Amino acid sequence: MYKNYAFRTNFIICAIIIIGFSITSIIGYRSNVDTLKKEAENVTRLASEGMMYQIDAIFAQSIHISLTMAHDSFLINFLAQEKANLHNPDYTQTIREYLAAYKKKYGYDSVFLVSTSTNRYYNFEGINRIVDRANPQNRWVDAFLAANQEFSLNIDNDKAAHDTITVFVNCSVKNNHGDTVGIVGVGFTVSTVKAMLAQYEQRFSVKSYLVDTDGDIRISSSGRDATADTLTRQALAAVSGKLRKEQTDGSGIWHSGMGADGYAVARYLPAPNLYLVTDKDTSKIIRQIREKYYTGAIVVLFTMLIVILIVTRIILSYKKRIIALTITEELKYHAILQNATSQIYDSIVEFDITSGMPCGAATQNFLQRLGLKADTPYSAMLQTLVTKYIHPDHARQYFETFSPETVRQALLNHCNKLSFDFLAARDKDAYKWFRETAYILQWGESESIHIVLCSQNIDAEKRQELCLQDMAQKDGLTGLYNKITTEDRIEKRLGEYQEEDGILALIMLDIDNFKLLNDSQGHLMGDRIIQEFAQSLRMSFDARDLVGRVGGDEFIVLTRQPDEAALRQHLEALCRNVRATGYGSDGKLHIAISMGVALCPRHGNTFGKLYAGADAALYRAKQNGKDTFVFSE
Repeated sequence: MYKNYAFRTNFIICAIIIIGFSITSIIGYRSNVDTLKKEAENVTRLASEGMMYQIDAIFAQSIHISLTMAHDSFLINFLAQEKANLHNPDYTQTIREYLAAYKKKYGYDSVFLVSTSTNRYYNFEGINRIVDRANPQNRWVDAFLAANQEFSLNIDNDKAAHDTITVFVNCSVKNNHGDTVGIVGVGFTVSTVKAMLAQYEQRFSVKSYLVDTDGDIRISSSGRDATADTLTRQALAAVSGKLRKEQTDGSGIWHSGMGADGYAVARYLPAPNLYLVTDKDTSKIIRQIREKYYTGAIVVLFTMLIVILIVTRIILSYKKRIIALTITEELKYHAILQNATSQIYDSIVEFDITSGMPCGAATQNFLQRLGLKADTPYSAMLQTLVTKYIHPDHARQYFETFSPETVRQALLNHCNKLSFDFLAARDKDAYKWFRETAYILQWGESESIHIVLCSQNIDAEKRQELCLQDMAQKDGLTGLYNKITTEDRIEKRLGEYQEEDGILALIMLDIDNFKLLNDSQGHLMGDRIIQEFAQSLRMSFDARDLVGRVGGDEFIVLTRQPDEAALRQHLEALCRNVRATGYGSDGKLHIAISMGVALCPRHGNTFGKLYAGADAALYRAKQNGKDTFVFSE
């Protein structure tokens, strides 16, 4: 423990150096990082906002044009007369020219119409094909019709444009009866959106993706395989919780991991029903800032190491003198302690808890009397006492009270005294009561923890105390528990009761017509009958059951039985045995009893509720002719 001085001094010096370095470094580091983060947040939000407006413009115009065509009476009339003109090329030419006009005017890559009645797929070149709905590539038709939406977006391959990935805006065409008779829409290749995303990415040094609610990338400047990039996967994972339609305010989130750091902004785009995720990679700049911080920390640690070596060398030079002074002080203490307490306690021993070793000749002699070596450690001495000398009922608590861990914790709690009363047999004598009192001390110089165990024989006083306690709990006439003790113990049993252990019954009983018997035979005979009945009642129940007298000829029993049938059999047998037993000096007096029964938890789980239920049941038993038992309702 003497090295604590070196530790404390080194700790204070190192703390001053660390605090000074930490304050300056952290302020500088945080300032740089905060500036970087604010700049990254502003740039990312600005880029995200610009792309959002561009994408909204592209999709909003396409949706508007598609809805305009869907409500055009020309298309509605065309679909209404389609079946009558299936083989009329002029009729087909009109729809081709109609769709081609929209393609030319707005520059779309595809303008189409699907008839739900004939499954014809018209585009700007005429009839492109017949839609086979059983083909997995045409599932979008049934999916759109089943959704019953006015419009929807679909990213798919355009068969009419050599399987080019195209964004389709699908709108339902309804007749005058509100039935969907066709699907009309426009399509533009994703290259339009990709080019716009690439332009913003180059300008603002960001990455951007259009993702669906599942977090899957639908459009990006580098294609759908963008998730192969570590930063991309990390950014999508960070914003996954924000993919909700109310996230239109461009809220962002910082993310880091796997050697990558970045700031991602998620915006919901109502027109395409997609989310625009914009991510700014800040890994390189943050890494540079951290490297500067770590370099400074290494310099500080090296400086502290040199300081620690110098200080430790100085302090250790005084160690021998401190030890010598401590030994002198301990010898004085032992002499004073031995003289002051030798006439009070049977034995006094002292141990150094820090090292576990005994202190002083008296302690060494005590260990030898136990059959142990003079240098036996404290824990081994405790183990010997609890296994060879202390009563098994007290051994565990004795060890826990005086264990090294308990002693250290007591000192931390500013408790300098521990005490425990226990039964012990010394020199193979009968068990006697002893009181072990432990005084906990901490030496000022070495800060080692010492414990002084003082053992005192208290057998006579303890047995008298237990006898008085027993008398206070028992009824003077019968030796059963009195009313207060009975109630306390029943409450405790109820708190420990588990239903799988069987049923728990509270029985309240008294002797039928006892007042008449007491008046006719005299009070002495009445007391004798109560004593004899109390003894037989106690013997009628298991030792673990509680039997108490609550006053006069009234008794209470708390018994545990396997089930209600077993309880009834037991009570019937009790009534028979009482009737058959002769009481009094000549054994010629016969009595009967009435009982009220309440079950836990059916009739209550507290003493008050069970007592009230059993008392009411006892009253009904009296009304039913006595010499019987009644269960509480």
